[in-house]
Amino acid sequence: MVNVLLTARDWSRARLNAPATPDFLAALEDRERRQGNGLDFRKTFEIVSIAASAGRYVSYREVADFSGLAWKTAQRLMPKHLVNLCEYAHRKGWLRVKKTASIG
Repeated sequence: MVNVLLTARDWSRARLNAPATPDFLAALEDRERRQGNGLDFRKTFEIVSIAASAGRYVSYREVADFSGLAWKTAQRLMPKHLVNLCEYAHRKGWLRVKKTASIG
């Protein structure tokens, strides 16, 4: 586990230029564990992947249920959790962009 205490300004500055090193990824996971109240990157990514494979959208409530959280608890945390998940997944290499033919 990484023991890094940064001010909000330092965190924002470091985050913009940080490479996807194991220590930085661990810091992202640790921050989410402390602030997410039970929301977890891996669980959320799993439910989103399952829904995407089935060709459907996933609701915030489904993410909360899959994580074992009451909706009332997860509701205010969800938007920030999903933004943080996008950054984590991008840096981790989990996101794959499917190329499609352009229209026009």
